[in-house]
Amino acid sequence: MPSSRRDRPQGTDSTTVPAVATLSPWATPTDVEAYALAELAEYINDELNPYAVDRDEACTPIPREVFEHLSRIGVLGYLIPRPGGGLGGSRRVFGLLLEQIGFLCQDLSFATMLAMYADVPNVIYRAHSD
Repeated sequence: MPSSRRDRPQGTDSTTVPAVATLSPWATPTDVEAYALAELAEYINDELNPYAVDRDEACTPIPREVFEHLSRIGVLGYLIPRPGGGLGGSRRVFGLLLEQIGFLCQDLSFATMLAMYADVPNVIYRAHSD
């Protein structure tokens, strides 16, 4: 059994539903905060925050593994419609989620980059599905 939420496989096969998919389109800020604390805070504190200042001073990018992890747990696919392989999540809830990530993360660029990386595939999908 995995030792922490971070080690739990999520979204890795067709039977596993990422925890982020449980956020209703009508989720309250408190609901999103609870999700972020339960599912993201440990990873952000362990993997992003300890190196944020050093990365900033050295102009080093956030490691690819961080975005791969967020993809595995469904955060990067949250906005992509279900027919396109995503979770079909709401923009409002994703905005609340970015707010929580920005609060938890010491890397000031991370929430902005995450917003861009999550939305570009959504825009491409929607442009080709119309």
